[in-house]
Amino acid sequence: MIDENYVSTLPGWAAQLAVKYASHTISQFTLHGNIRDLVPYRSGGRTEFLPLTQ
Repeated sequence: MIDENYVSTLPGWAAQLAVKYASHTISQFTLHGNIRDLVPYRSGGRTEFLPLTQ
């Protein structure tokens, strides 16, 4: 069960996520330390793809 008073204090996107999560209709995954993932890093007009550890 979800506390409606608490949900009403959240930003809209977080309230929607909380309601969906509590209804067991979605799953949440946290990625940590996956060394093969690269993310774009933009600096000085250039884009590099770096691992999450940098």
